[in-house]
Amino acid sequence: ELYAARSRVEGVASVSLERGVMLDRADRSDEAVVALQRALQLATSVDSNYLRAAVLFKLSSVAGYKGRIDEAERHAREALRLGEEFDGLKSFGLVDLGNAFLYRKQLKPAEQHFREAVDISVRAGASRSEARARLALGAVLVRVGSVTDALAQAKAAFDYYNQTGFVAQRSRALTVIAQAQERTGDLAGAEA
Repeated sequence: ELYAARSRVEGVASVSLERGVMLDRADRSDEAVVALQRALQLATSVDSNYLRAAVLFKLSSVAGYKGRIDEAERHAREALRLGEEFDGLKSFGLVDLGNAFLYRKQLKPAEQHFREAVDISVRAGASRSEARARLALGAVLVRVGSVTDALAQAKAAFDYYNQTGFVAQRSRALTVIAQAQERTGDLAGAEA
């Protein structure tokens, strides 16, 4: 009976997390935060580190996009601590943490977090996390002038997104590829 009750609460927390994700995708971030805070409260009540970390990563992402960078970093760091044993989650969290640095225009720490996320994803065989990390890394590498590496990272992300049908991410990867090609002087490639 206790296990069933715990499972129900964990299920409600998962539903609240998904509701928060969908509200955020619909540009209803204030409502998303309410749903995510509920999910966090429920995940904490059943002591689910995995679910708590997942919610905190999403809260980090929402805070970052809202310009609340300190809050985004705080959520990402706490989620990384909780999700240490879950490589796929850890990779997503490192990208969120890297994004917090990127918002502050601190490119080197952002690059370091993105590289670590790529390494963890590769070791874990987490293709989706790897593509996300490679795309973020490619974008920051264009900014720091490492265009050859940026091109390789963005092309790897593009290949994954092209195969799996993630249209928005594929478009972002193409944008990074074009930016890198433009920086190398390959204007024909950048326009293609």
